[in-house]
Amino acid sequence: MQLPEHRKNVFLYLCAFLQETLGHVTENGLDAKTVATLFGTIFLRDPPRSRAELSSRSRNNQAVTRKKANFVYHFLVNDQSDLILGREPQRHEVRLGRLKDAEREREREMFLDRQSWRELERACSQSPYLAI
Repeated sequence: MQLPEHRKNVFLYLCAFLQETLGHVTENGLDAKTVATLFGTIFLRDPPRSRAELSSRSRNNQAVTRKKANFVYHFLVNDQSDLILGREPQRHEVRLGRLKDAEREREREMFLDRQSWRELERACSQSPYLAI
């Protein structure tokens, strides 16, 4: 099951807008990590849960929030032109030119490994609760 085309397009459009916003760091004071954390929780909602699951969810909430932020962060710092044009991406190149040198190492640590990326992508495509 894949994410519907119109939802994918909206998500990519919003990420492109946020990338443009990150190009004006000196004026707005935002960095990619902050934007990813904020919009990760907005773009990707949790499915409704029972009361028993709510207590266990609160313990895992930080991990889920971090995974959501990593997912959005990937789209903010990588070139998505292959996805926008409908081609399979050959490889993701990090656009570090806009980022401060001091932030580079910290931001590299946020990338999802391949398995986590696939799991998150599969979960998002199967969830009717994607906020976009």
